[in-house]
Amino acid sequence: MIKVFGISIGGLQRRLVMLVISILIVAFVLFASTTAYLGSILTGVIEETRQEQEQAISTSSKKTMTNVLKETFVSTNALQASIADNDFLEIVHNVSTLQTMAEGVLTNPGSLTPIEVRPPDPSADGTTSVMGLGEEGVDMRLDGFDVREIQHPAQERQDDPEHV
Repeated sequence: MIKVFGISIGGLQRRLVMLVISILIVAFVLFASTTAYLGSILTGVIEETRQEQEQAISTSSKKTMTNVLKETFVSTNALQASIADNDFLEIVHNVSTLQTMAEGVLTNPGSLTPIEVRPPDPSADGTTSVMGLGEEGVDMRLDGFDVREIQHPAQERQDDPEHV
């Protein structure tokens, strides 16, 4: 007879308790081994899925970036071609205008009269000045100032005692 927690177990009772304990131990071992096996399978599936997901994301990202770059290059090239087109159209217009003006001058050479241009003032040597050319009787004022009276800022500073 065995005494467990003050209870005497013997004979058939002892065998039944050992059977129950053995069944519990076997059930625990089966549960633990099944859990470990299924855990390893699940870990393999997770790793495989992660690799496939990384590959799919990488492939998708590469395709998207390639498409975006292609579209950007196409639109940039189209824009540059349009700008070049506009530049050439402007050049064609300017050449055409110059051609018309040259034809007018060459067909009527007497319409051009020489104008008198004053030579530079030697006393103003080394100072920046503005020269405005225009026809007789043309208003040369700019926002209320006579263009012929405008001095260069450096000249104004030389005349001002504070900036010497």
